[in-house]
Amino acid sequence: MLVIFSFAKAANSVVIITSTENYNDRAFISSFESPFKQALIADGILVFDLGQLSKVKEDQLTNQLLRGDTQAAIQLGLAYKADWVVTNKLQSSLVLRKEIGPITAYTYRASANTTVVAVSTAQIVFSHSDQAIGLGASSEEARSKAYAELGSKIAKSVAASLKSSSSSNIQVSLTVSGLSSFSSVATLMKEIKHISGVISAERKNYRDGVLEAIIMYNGDLDEFAAALENLPLTRLTLKEVEGHAITALVTGE
Repeated sequence: MLVIFSFAKAANSVVIITSTENYNDRAFISSFESPFKQALIADGILVFDLGQLSKVKEDQLTNQLLRGDTQAAIQLGLAYKADWVVTNKLQSSLVLRKEIGPITAYTYRASANTTVVAVSTAQIVFSHSDQAIGLGASSEEARSKAYAELGSKIAKSVAASLKSSSSSNIQVSLTVSGLSSFSSVATLMKEIKHISGVISAERKNYRDGVLEAIIMYNGDLDEFAAALENLPLTRLTLKEVEGHAITALVTGE
């Protein structure tokens, strides 16, 4: 199996893993990836090649990810400070070989199974299978055209998925007073991180019983606010919700 990585850093930063188990398809991964990257760039995502990738256990993590272990996406994504890991599994097949006078015409079908995994949660946020047809005067030409068409086609769906996921993310400034100890802070932060939709939760400051934190949340602010009032261990009363800022008071631990 051959695997090729790329890295993108923009509004969304992406690690791209393109693989094939078919030896005859290995030479055509670039035919797929070139238009794939170009389409992402057209949607505002800058794409960079990584070069040598043996520095951060990529082989091991990639094999785990391709076997369905999405937890590997967290390690792989964090290694390159990426938000998403995109995997493309490629294969092709001969559809038609036809003699037209002195010319032999080939038709190939290229297919790909693509997934997008969020590095912050290890959850699959996009999964898609697609295919494309390529015609040529040789099997190489037909297969290359099929993969080129497929790369451009799938990249548009991936870019739309990334934009959709990012557009629903909000950053919440949370201030909680009445915490009795730092262990209470640790408990509260752990509870917040387990709220469905929370991408990240970072303690900014803690002083005199007052916690300031920054929460990245995928969803509606009102839903997050309601979840804060229904934590299993820490009882919070919301005092103010203004813009993307929430002020709360601990009424029970």
